[in-house]
Amino acid sequence: MRRFKPSAAASIGLYSAGGLALILVIGIWGATLDVRRTRRAVLITEMESLRMRAQRTVRLIERETQRADTSITLDHSQWLNGLSVLPQIDEPRLLYTAVVDTNGQIVVHTDPSLTDQHLSERWYQRVMDDIGDNVVEVAPSDFSLSQRAYDVQVPIMLAGETIGNYHEGLSVQWFDEQFAQRRAELFWHWAIVIGSILLLVVAGGSMIYYLASGRLALQKKLNLIRLHRAAELGQIAGGLAHEIRNPLHALRLNFQALAKTYGSARLTSDEVDLILEQSNSEIDRVNRLLTELLGYACPEAGKLERFDLRNEVSATLEFVQPELKQNLINVCYQAPSTSVPVRMDRSRLRQLLLNLLMNAQEACPDGGEVDLEIEVAKEEAVVRVRDCGAGISEEDAERIFEPFYSTHEKGSGLGLPLVQRFVQDAGGDVDYQPNQPQGAVFTVRLPLASKPALNGHT
Repeated sequence: MRRFKPSAAASIGLYSAGGLALILVIGIWGATLDVRRTRRAVLITEMESLRMRAQRTVRLIERETQRADTSITLDHSQWLNGLSVLPQIDEPRLLYTAVVDTNGQIVVHTDPSLTDQHLSERWYQRVMDDIGDNVVEVAPSDFSLSQRAYDVQVPIMLAGETIGNYHEGLSVQWFDEQFAQRRAELFWHWAIVIGSILLLVVAGGSMIYYLASGRLALQKKLNLIRLHRAAELGQIAGGLAHEIRNPLHALRLNFQALAKTYGSARLTSDEVDLILEQSNSEIDRVNRLLTELLGYACPEAGKLERFDLRNEVSATLEFVQPELKQNLINVCYQAPSTSVPVRMDRSRLRQLLLNLLMNAQEACPDGGEVDLEIEVAKEEAVVRVRDCGAGISEEDAERIFEPFYSTHEKGSGLGLPLVQRFVQDAGGDVDYQPNQPQGAVFTVRLPLASKPALNGHT
C-alpha cells in the first residue's frame, strides 16, 4: 500500500488554518495583556491624584492639630470629630474619607455610623504595591460599606510622631465604569489589527493555494502526456520487435545451414566457426534487447503472491553464485532469523535481484565484496545491495532510472527502469545512494504482506 501524501493544496489549507488559529490566540493574548497594562497605568494615575489630595488634607489636619492642645491624643479624646478640615465627599469617584488612630479606631468617618468602630485585623483584601505605597484593596465590610474600594492612606504626624492615618477610598465600581469605555476602545483597536493581519494571511494563503492548484493541474497534464508517450512507445516497440524478429530468425537458420554446407573456401574451418559463433552471439544480443524493450514498453501484469522474501533472495543468490565466484565476487549475505512476508510477483523479484547483483558485478571488474542484506523497518521489508566499485557520478545518478540511459557501453539502459517499475507495481520504491568510502548502494523497500495490497489484491 502506498503511503498517503497530502496534496500541496491540502497542506496549504492546513498550514493556513493553523496560522489563523495562532494569530487569533496571539491577538487575544496581546489584547488582554494590553488591557491589563492600560488599566494598571490608569489606576496608578487615579491613585496618585487621590494621594496628592489626601496629602493636602493631612497638612491642614496637622496645622489644626498643632493649634490645639498637643497633650491631647487621639486615643483619649474625641476632639477630632469636629475637624473642619476633613473634606466632604463631593466627587463620584470618592467612596469615603476617614481618620483612624494608631490603635485602629475610626475617629472620623464620612459615614457617622462607622465612627468609634475598630477595624478588623485584616481590614483589606490585598496590598497593591504595584499601584503605589500604602495602597490596599479594602474589604466591603469596613470602609467601603457595601462596595469595594482602593484605599490610600497618609500618616498624620505630630511632633515627629505618627498619631493616626488619613484614608481616602476610590470606588472600584466607579473606576470600572469609567475604564469600560477605554477597554472597549482598546479591544476595537486590537480587533482592527488582528482583522487586518488575518485578511493578509487569508489573501496570501488564497494566492498560494491557487498557484499550487495551477501547478497541480499542470503536473496532471504532464503526467497524461507522459502516459500517451509511453503508449506510443509501446506501439513502436511492439511493431519494431515484430518486424525485426523474423529477419533475425531467418538469419540464424542461414548461418546454421552455412555451418553445415560450407565447402572449400579461403577461410579455415576455425575461422568459419568463430564467425558463426560471433554472429549467433550478436543475434542473441539483439533478441535479448528486443525482449527487454517489450518487457518495459508492454509489461505483463505481475501476479501478486505472498511469500517469504528470505527464501526468494536465497534462491536467487544460489542461482547466480557460480557466475559471481567466477568473477571473483564474494557476497556477504545477511537476513533476519524470522520470516519476512511480502506480496509481489516472484519472477519479477528474482529478475530485479539479478539485475542489481549483475550491476554490482560489473561495477567490480577486478572482483571484490558485495553486501546483500534484508531487514524489517517501519512495517517495510528492505533489501540493500552494496558494491565496492567506482560508484556513480552525481550527473549519472540523476538519470540511472531513465529508460535507455546506461553508463555501460553494452548496456541496454532498461535494467534499472525495469527494477523501478517492478518495485513500484508492488507498492514499494527503490533508490540509490553512494556507498562509503566508495561504490553504490541500491535500496528496495517493499510493504510487508500484513499491510493492504496494491490495487485491492489480497
